[in-house]
Amino acid sequence: MCDDKIQIRADEQELQQFHHLVIRPATPIFNPLGQYCPVRRCCTIYKYSTLRELHTHWQYLHQPNRQIYKCGKCRKMFGIKSRCSRHISFKHYVREDNIHKFLNTIVTPNVDYIETRGAMLPRLGTAEENAEIIDREKREASRKREEEARASLVHRITERLEAAEIMDRDFS
Repeated sequence: MCDDKIQIRADEQELQQFHHLVIRPATPIFNPLGQYCPVRRCCTIYKYSTLRELHTHWQYLHQPNRQIYKCGKCRKMFGIKSRCSRHISFKHYVREDNIHKFLNTIVTPNVDYIETRGAMLPRLGTAEENAEIIDREKREASRKREEEARASLVHRITERLEAAEIMDRDFS
């Protein structure tokens, strides 16, 4: 058995190139028209209009641990860091440059955790990628409207034929 280990070191430029060529294309793009949570087992039915909203949802439900922010002056707790900072500033009159001294971060297990099972948090798309998504959505919506119109027309014709058959039977 061989215990030799190979260490590969990449410089910053190689890591950026790897991310740009391999990781980024594999990451799904956030739909600029809004999108639902990509986790199949997630029970939320809200359509997120911004990636920031989806990211906040992801932090609350799809991370095994959650960060809670605690005021060092009165022990009040907050789920959002900026709210705790604002509390410290306005309730305890702490200057902006000293807030960090009274802001404590606690990491706790997330009791609401829903496993993602391979789903990925999307990224913002480029202008070209977003335009392509919007065009695809418009084509799909147009196709659905055409199908519904065809189905409606077929339904009306079928109803008229059935009505005509009933009338023929009644008069014969």
